[in-house]
Amino acid sequence: MAAATDEDMVALDALVSSLASVEQTLHQVSAARDGLLALASRMALSIAERGDGVDEADLTLRSVGSRLCGLRRVRGGSVPHMPG
Repeated sequence: MAAATDEDMVALDALVSSLASVEQTLHQVSAARDGLLALASRMALSIAERGDGVDEADLTLRSVGSRLCGLRRVRGGSVPHMPG
């Protein structure tokens, strides 16, 4: 194995630190996204409860799910689980 210079180690430490910062930011963004999805889910349920019957409620929930999938660029026919 080749020996790393002090400069190599300083550069590597900086890269690792930057990656750790990016990971923390991604975790925070993911948590924010999950919170917004939960709010959207609760709002959809609230709107659906005001509807006339199961069919209208189902249509409301599918409409909200479709909008969220469009934002997330999900392909296929399934709607992802919305936390909440």
